[in-house]
Amino acid sequence: MRTSTLRLLATLPLAALVVGCSVDPGNLEIPFSIGAASVTCESADVATVSMVLTEITEEGSDQPVMYSGDAPCTDGSVTFTGVNPGNYDITVSAISSTGVTVFDNLGPTSLHTVEALEGQSVTTDVVKLTPTPARVLIRWDLSKGGAQVQCGGVDTKQFQVSAFTADGITELLSAEPLACDSDPDESPFHVVQDPLRTLDGTQVALVQVTPQDAMGGTVGTPSEVMLAGPPGRGESIKIVVYCEDEVCTACLDGDIACP
Repeated sequence: MRTSTLRLLATLPLAALVVGCSVDPGNLEIPFSIGAASVTCESADVATVSMVLTEITEEGSDQPVMYSGDAPCTDGSVTFTGVNPGNYDITVSAISSTGVTVFDNLGPTSLHTVEALEGQSVTTDVVKLTPTPARVLIRWDLSKGGAQVQCGGVDTKQFQVSAFTADGITELLSAEPLACDSDPDESPFHVVQDPLRTLDGTQVALVQVTPQDAMGGTVGTPSEVMLAGPPGRGESIKIVVYCEDEVCTACLDGDIACP
């Protein structure tokens, strides 16, 4: 098994370097798995697995030590050498051949922390990776009487987003409404929150946007966007909503059919 290249991230302060010299560092081998035993890296479309270890420190202490490493998916594990003893949060990204994170350890049942022991080589429990959900991002353009206006000039005060399978029957996501006057998360887009990670990128094919007033009542009618096909795990679906005199139409960002 090939030992991954270990990188001590640039955020490591000088004080941490001094502490690191006073102890005997250890090694961590962190194995990972994707689904059932029959699932291969090829069938899961995973090329590389990347991991970041972040030292768990007391509140108010120095900036935590961080280590970064990666390995080909076929290695089955990522090995870190020269790790200061301590407990670490672990973030894992399984990356496809196109550079998209398609599996990760952010789900509730996965391994989230590991411990490095002084002067010892430790093999941790297996990190069971779960599918990275797709994301819906939305922006809006409002007008009244032919002139562009802000949220205060229209009845629409929020947008509620739902996502479905192609038949429109199975709901994959019903998100909390986005306030019309909220700041964008990834300008100019707002990220639709999916805390339960339910938006399966291999199934989603229809996104519905419902304009609402401040009390949650529907303004006008909901607008639907049908995708050409499921975008895939970890992919982003960008939606633009155009509202004229309280009539809103949603479409895919960049679609030539958009107004």
